[in-house]
Formats: sequence, C-alpha cells, structure tokens
Amino acid sequence: MDIITLLSTATLILMSFCILLTFFLWTVNSQNRLSNRLLGSMLLIISISISVFWYGFYFDPHLGWDRVRDDINIITSPLLFLYIVSCIRSDFKLKWIHLLHLIPFALIMLLMTPRFYLVDEAQRAVFLNNYYSYPEVK
Repeated sequence: MDIITLLSTATLILMSFCILLTFFLWTVNSQNRLSNRLLGSMLLIISISISVFWYGFYFDPHLGWDRVRDDINIITSPLLFLYIVSCIRSDFKLKWIHLLHLIPFALIMLLMTPRFYLVDEAQRAVFLNNYYSYPEVK
C-alpha cells in the first residue's frame, strides 16, 4: 500500500468519524446543548479542512473553494474558546459580541477578494504560485 492510499484512507476514516460525531452532538438532547453544538461545529470545520488529503489526490479542486477551505481553519480557535467558556459557565449564552471572533476570517476574505476571488482561474494560479510575495499574505 503506497503512502497516498494510506493517507487518503486514514483521512476518509477521520472525516467520517468527525461528521458522525458532529451529527450526534447536534442532535443529542442534553443540558449542554450549546456546548455540544459548538464542539460539533468545530469538528465539522476540522473535517472540511482535512478533506484535502482525500479529494486532493483524486480530483482537481476549484482554486476558490480550496482557498476558502484553507482559510476556514481560522474559525476553529474561536469555536474552541467558546466551547470551553460554555463548559465552564453554566449560564453562557451566545451574544452579538461573540461575532467579533469572526473578524479575522472576514478580514482575510476581504483582503483576498481583489487579487484572488474576483479574477479568473489563470490569475488565481499565478497568485498561488507566488503566494508569499504578495502583501495580503504577509
């Protein structure tokens, strides 16, 4: 068994486990419903981000969706923080102020829009080939 098959098989198993646990956490009735949903959302984002090891070997992904998949990892840290706070505090409720945790993700999406999301595929490929030379990335 070559390394690509082994990596894609392990990723597929981990993704299916994360998705199964996500649906369980979203649907189970418990006292910590918010905690379960935050943890389930974090596991779903993790399964989306590691999916590149499964589909990257077999399909040619669209560069725009692949970039969003890479950038969505930024949301996992705030979800982990909110999950821990919701486990510690029994009266924790999500408020509008917690949306501030999404500012880094929104800022990255806005910065990448002019040179990456609003151009054609050829210019996206050029952008990704010279990725670290652009000021948006730094």
